[in-house]
Amino acid sequence: MDNCKHLTITPISKNLRSKANIDFREQWMRTRTGELNWCWDDTKYNKAKAGEYFAFFHHKNKVVIHRIMSVKPPSERLPSWSSNVGQGNRNVLELSDPLREISWKDWLESGCSHVCMGTYRTTDLSEDREKMYNILRELELVA
Repeated sequence: MDNCKHLTITPISKNLRSKANIDFREQWMRTRTGELNWCWDDTKYNKAKAGEYFAFFHHKNKVVIHRIMSVKPPSERLPSWSSNVGQGNRNVLELSDPLREISWKDWLESGCSHVCMGTYRTTDLSEDREKMYNILRELELVA
């Protein structure tokens, strides 16, 4: 299985009051001690797989890559996520610590989109975004 073909990407709003920003800061706080893992919810289609990669998309700033360590059922969602109306059927992705931070410039040069509206999973990167595919392949070699 080629874990580098797909990347699940979620946008983190700059607005400190947005639910994504609040949830992201919660994840950052809960993982600071190293006792808890990062986690996030999957797309509405629940297609992410353990071993693939996940990205937090900070528009016009950076993109931070994590590995999906495991995929858990919606029953494992965090209590703080209960207000995310319409997302209660999404799987929970348990993530590694951050593996790589990609600058905004490098992100765009890798052929990736400058826009991200909601969590989504890419098409086959090896076919349509070879630079990003190779960035993920480098992560595989380090692992």
